[in-house]
Amino acid sequence: MRNIAQDMEPHMLDDVGAPQWLINEASVRRDLSRLRPIDYIRW
Repeated sequence: MRNIAQDMEPHMLDDVGAPQWLINEASVRRDLSRLRPIDYIRW
């Protein structure tokens, strides 16, 4: 289920009745994968 969640947007996961912890985990992984090394330097 986690593998499928990585490919879905949070609102789609909510629509299919996924648990909140799975939606949160997928959102965090998606956000972290979008960060580039330059973003770490800014922080």
